[in-house]
Amino acid sequence: MQNLIENYIILSIAMKVYQELNIAASTEELVALLNLWKNSHNLGWEYDRLRTMDYAKNTFSAEDKTACFHVNEEGLEEAFLWLYIDKNGLRVTNIIPLKIVHLNFDEYNNILKRFYDVFVIPHKDNRNYKITLTRAYPNINDLANKATAQKLTLWEKTCNHDNGNLHTLDEEKWFDFVITAAQTKSPLERDELKRWLIEEKNWIDDGKLVDRLCDEYENETRLLLYFFSNYA
Repeated sequence: MQNLIENYIILSIAMKVYQELNIAASTEELVALLNLWKNSHNLGWEYDRLRTMDYAKNTFSAEDKTACFHVNEEGLEEAFLWLYIDKNGLRVTNIIPLKIVHLNFDEYNNILKRFYDVFVIPHKDNRNYKITLTRAYPNINDLANKATAQKLTLWEKTCNHDNGNLHTLDEEKWFDFVITAAQTKSPLERDELKRWLIEEKNWIDDGKLVDRLCDEYENETRLLLYFFSNYA
C-alpha cells in the first residue's frame, strides 16, 4: 500500500509530456506494415484515403509512406491521427482533434496508447521491428541523455537559485552542462529545460531568471554545435 501511495505521489508531481511512437525497420517492411494497417478493420479507427492522398500531394510525399486515420472510438477524443515513413522509421507525426481546440497530454497520449495497443502490439514480436514508445512521465535522463543530465543535476543542486549561473563556480558547472549537451547532441530542448526547472525542481517562474537561463542554454548550445561541426 505504501508503494502505491509513493508511486501516486511521484506521478502526480512528475513532468508529463506528449508521447512519441516510432518503428524502425527497412523501408519495404514499413511500407508493407502501413499498408496492412490501411486495410485492417478496427472499430473506431478508419483509414482516410482522401486525406492521405491530399497530404501526399501537397507535401510531395509518396502516398504509400503516409496515412491518416479517423479516430472515433468511444472513450477517446475524436481526432485525425497521422503517420509518416522517413529515414528514421514509421512514426505518428501528429494527432489533431476534431471537436476541441487542443489535446492535453492525457487526451493525446490516450489516443496514441490506444493506437499502439490496436495496431502495434500484434506485431511487437516481429524481430525486424524496433518499436519505441516514449514515456508519458520521462525523467531527466530521458529528456537530456545520461551525461548531460548528470552535469545539469550537479549544477542545479549546487547553484544559487537566486541567479543561477552568475557566480564563478556556478558558471563553471553551467558551462560544463552546456558543453556536454552540445558534445553529446542532447535532445533536451529549451522548453523542456524550463518545465523541468519549474515543475520538478520548483524554481520560481518569475518570467526573468528561468527564461534567461533557458535562452542562454538554447543560444550557447546552438553556437557550440556550429563550432563543433565546423571548427573542432
